[in-house]
Amino acid sequence: MKEETIKEVSSILNSWNPLGEKSKEIDDLDKYYCEAIDIISTINFMFGDNKIEKAIFRVLEQTFGIIPNKEEVSRVATEIRNALLDKKYN
Repeated sequence: MKEETIKEVSSILNSWNPLGEKSKEIDDLDKYYCEAIDIISTINFMFGDNKIEKAIFRVLEQTFGIIPNKEEVSRVATEIRNALLDKKYN
């Protein structure tokens, strides 16, 4: 897993900020860096359709106990998918 890819996914998550105001209460959030690693890793072990969406739901629910809005997850998953494809082919 490349550092550049992790940072890009982290940036996408940070822009979205699924925790909203609660993110200010977490000292070691680090712009969702660890969650980016977890999502990328989870994607690599999942099969079937919508595996990026499923990975996002799984990681956010397990890490923060939140179930984000489905439409927002779909939008963010598209951004992550595009970032991963871009890194794969460049």
